[in-house]
Amino acid sequence: MFEKLTKFLEKRLLPIFEVVGQQVHIMSIQSAFQTLIPVTLIGAVALLIQRPPVSYETLEVGSFFYNFMKGWSDLSANYGDPLRLLNTITLGSISVYLSISFSYFLSSKYSLNQITSVFITFTSFLLVHTLSIDGGLSNRYFGGEGMFSTLIVVIVTVELLNFLVKHDVGKIKLPEAVPPVLQASFTTLFPSFIIYGFWTLIVLVTKNVFGTEVPGMIMDVLAPFLAAFNSLFGTVLTSVLAQIAFWFGIHSDSIWVIMGPIFQSNFEVNVAAYGAGVLPNALPHIVSSPLVWGFGTIGGSGATLAFAIQLVRSKSEQLRAVGKIGIIPSFFNVNEPILFGAPIVLNPVLFIPFVLAQAVNISIAYGAMAINLVNKPFAWPGSITPVVIQQFLISFDWRSIILWIFLIAVDYVIWYPFFKMFEKEKLKEEGIIVDNYKETQIA
Repeated sequence: MFEKLTKFLEKRLLPIFEVVGQQVHIMSIQSAFQTLIPVTLIGAVALLIQRPPVSYETLEVGSFFYNFMKGWSDLSANYGDPLRLLNTITLGSISVYLSISFSYFLSSKYSLNQITSVFITFTSFLLVHTLSIDGGLSNRYFGGEGMFSTLIVVIVTVELLNFLVKHDVGKIKLPEAVPPVLQASFTTLFPSFIIYGFWTLIVLVTKNVFGTEVPGMIMDVLAPFLAAFNSLFGTVLTSVLAQIAFWFGIHSDSIWVIMGPIFQSNFEVNVAAYGAGVLPNALPHIVSSPLVWGFGTIGGSGATLAFAIQLVRSKSEQLRAVGKIGIIPSFFNVNEPILFGAPIVLNPVLFIPFVLAQAVNISIAYGAMAINLVNKPFAWPGSITPVVIQQFLISFDWRSIILWIFLIAVDYVIWYPFFKMFEKEKLKEEGIIVDNYKETQIA
């Protein structure tokens, strides 16, 4: 059974994953989102500090928690403006930073001058995203709402720049004595005029013919795609594909990057709503990075913390050694020692739980949030934040800890029968015969 499954996956899916994993735009987006982690984390922390997690109006007047939360609220009202500004210029302007980081990495793939490429792309971003329908200037699309249009602007701009530069369009020949930095500037001078002219035309046509802004029009076009993936089904499907890719040794981020803009956009909308006073259980979105990385990948990709616990208690010396090495990192959602030490990667016996456990976790957590058993996410402390602490900080809800414990139990059940099969193989390799009644050392 396992051999047939492995052959099928290798024949049908592995070639696709290899192509996706090496695609320059996907690789650049992946790198760009990784560089944005400090920006999103700082913005989320600023929001958490400037607003108490519980409204004092819901607490008993005169109690300790009432006085504490009221004092926090009063302090924020009087002195919280810098924190609100910090949140606005970090997480609330995430598309601005995305335009810079994405263009930087994508231009490097084409061996373009990265500084000039970033300048040209950032100017194009501002041209497309700041002109409102009434002719004024707006930062409406600087946050999550402008993320998809930002990706398109960066891709079109860098691709057009690469074409113009590589074909020497408008190239100005300068003496060799001219410094390289100045040569790079003049090399992109004429292509810059073409690119700016292109985006100016797009903005004018969109505004005067269609009566809307470019980012809004792009969102309308992408609406069917977003509706399909911005759902439990889309998230679980992506999880399954990502785990299959990782089982082959192709990092799951190369698949998850498809959901990155949706995650970031939804998260930014939740943060903004929470900052505006919306209660955590009434926030608009569930699908987000905290849902997947906080409750789906418990212990690391594949929800391997339960498996790590089983390894520590294994009768196999080899598996027990791997478990002892991997158990502590697993509590910080780092599971490479187990992925490649057990191993899980390319191990047919462990394929099913590696794919299934994470998908089940996401489904259960989504359901719990949908029926308000657990608050929806509005903070993200980072994937390497220790478990339990991480889950609590996602929504400042103690029930998240109970959900986490329940998911660990579910993962344990999913992993256990496959762990026992794998353990039996290892015990045979170590010279021990195992049956239902006893263990016998082979002479």
